[in-house]
Amino acid sequence: MPSPLSILTWCIIILACTLEFQKNKLSDVVRVVVSLPGMFRVRANGAYLDVDDVAATLAPLLERERGGDSLGKPCGERPVILLTGATGGIGRHVLLALSHLGFTILSAERGAPWRLSDPDTGCVRRFRVDLANLTDVHVATTAALDAVQEQPLCGLLTAAGVMVVPTYTPLHDAALLEITMGINHYAHALVARLALPRLRAASEACPQGRPRFVAVSSNSAETVTTASTLATLRRNAAALGNRSLAPSLHQASLAAYSPFSAYGQSKLANILYASYLAQDLGRSDVQSLAVHPGLIFTNLTAAATGMHAAFFRAARAVDALVHFAKTPQQGASSPLLALLQPGWNDSPGGSYVCDGEILPLRFGEQDARQREVVEEAGRLTDEALSALLGRRGLHLPPP
Repeated sequence: MPSPLSILTWCIIILACTLEFQKNKLSDVVRVVVSLPGMFRVRANGAYLDVDDVAATLAPLLERERGGDSLGKPCGERPVILLTGATGGIGRHVLLALSHLGFTILSAERGAPWRLSDPDTGCVRRFRVDLANLTDVHVATTAALDAVQEQPLCGLLTAAGVMVVPTYTPLHDAALLEITMGINHYAHALVARLALPRLRAASEACPQGRPRFVAVSSNSAETVTTASTLATLRRNAAALGNRSLAPSLHQASLAAYSPFSAYGQSKLANILYASYLAQDLGRSDVQSLAVHPGLIFTNLTAAATGMHAAFFRAARAVDALVHFAKTPQQGASSPLLALLQPGWNDSPGGSYVCDGEILPLRFGEQDARQREVVEEAGRLTDEALSALLGRRGLHLPPP
């Protein structure tokens, strides 16, 4: 368990960075600091789960459900898991665990060539996709899924992302969409919609039971409000749907941009969309979950510059002394459990996985209001994607 000193130090770093360099309102700063204890959430026994231990526990359960030795099967006969963000961080460790558990992994990677396997990762089929280009996401993901159409798609894990991009940066094919929300939320919502028909079709063929969509979110979602996140989603949908409004709405987006807020909003949007799909799917053949992997220092902050980079260097220095963050191996455990733990039953409105526990989704709203927020966030996301893709002759698959 992190010491009070480590948590206090982390709070001071966040507070200084937010006040001095983000120029947020005091209420936003308070929200950031109050949310920090959630980042340090540990199991009751004080120990974090490790992905290798989780994989070792899952292996006999999955093999019993399969009724045979899937590790002896050719790559073309194994069930498939689609991953984003598997080139580093927690995604890399999830990929390694999945390959050792008898799955074929379809890995979406920027600049990656097609190849079926690596000596250390088993059955991995990589495909090139630029998550900062939604047109490319649609075309590349569709082609990749077609390439494994004879195999059941048993899971989708969206683990790629960016954080603290210092200035407002647009997507490569959509100048009206900021890149943090674009990659972390819109690109992954699109991948999920493209994968859903295949996930549904695999409902009888997956060792974990129902196929699953797992969105890697974060307790950073607690640093922003649903109101501010919905405002961003409304602005984006309106700008893409009505070109006459686009210039003024784009200026509003530029004025409102804050690196940390953009990240928090993208993570809350992940949760809202996972819940939106869960509500739409109901008790159907596919589960939709969001997961908090924990506070982990990975290459996610590579885009940080200036004082933001200094902030993360300071945080890493504190962690080197008091070890309050998870390792990537520990952070990969909850996503792996969310994907593969047999017999997990989700909540009607979606579920949130944190340190091996499955919890009802909560994001600061009363239960009566939650459904309205979820439905609006999902609808606005779909409207923005449909408008953008429609201009390029592409279509968003129905939910």
